[in-house]
Amino acid sequence: MTAIIVVLNVKGGVAKTTTALNVGYGLGFAGRKVLIVDMDPQCNTSYAIESTIVFERSMLDVMIGIPVPGTTALRRVLLDYTIIQKAKQAPNVWYAPSSIDLVATDLQIGGLAGRERILSRALSPVLHDFDYVLIDTNPHLGLLAVNAMYAARDTGMLLPVALNTFALVGFTILERTAQQLRDNMEIDLPVFGVLPTLHDGTVVSNKSLVVVQEHFKDKVFPFSIPKNADIEKAHNAQGCLYTMYPRSKGAAAYSLASEEVIRRAEKK
Repeated sequence: MTAIIVVLNVKGGVAKTTTALNVGYGLGFAGRKVLIVDMDPQCNTSYAIESTIVFERSMLDVMIGIPVPGTTALRRVLLDYTIIQKAKQAPNVWYAPSSIDLVATDLQIGGLAGRERILSRALSPVLHDFDYVLIDTNPHLGLLAVNAMYAARDTGMLLPVALNTFALVGFTILERTAQQLRDNMEIDLPVFGVLPTLHDGTVVSNKSLVVVQEHFKDKVFPFSIPKNADIEKAHNAQGCLYTMYPRSKGAAAYSLASEEVIRRAEKK
């Protein structure tokens, strides 16, 4: 069964997109077939892979729709390989690009019945092609994030948490929203894991790690992602951390993160 994981945090600047990319690439190098779905209108994941935010087909077609010829209506589509593209940075990795026009999603589909299930239905025709689907979301709990959370209802949420003074800011509303989805839609939506990021070894960072561990307990990965310049260099160059800086602390940490994802998702 395909493991669908939403990479989620309502706070920006926590290495959410960096985590989605590097865990995705790591899974690809480990021989798993991976689809990275960019549900963030900022298009950071799409740009990091393809060096552009302009795509002929994108998740906009899935979430809002394409024009119906001769009318003013829009028709939503399911995911297929006119939208899904091969990533060049790593083997076994494909991606579905975002669009800046997704920013209007709440206005466009807010009144539709079943609006929380659009992404889940759209993924169904291609799930058999992939071992993992990683969904990158925007730091806002609107319908894009809710769709991603519903799609990941079985495997769950991977939560990157930056180790700074404000590490747990926003998690109250995230946990409340997740619980509302569980109650109202009768789904599991577990916390798949919590990944501490941007660990710089300072007193503040170390204390923040203790706070995160106390709050999330065994959900926290048994290591953290360091604040590492090579991670940003690879990201900014639209390259792959594992091939550009294979001996870096960042590559070693994200390799461990990919292994931990496999261990948790594929445990018998």
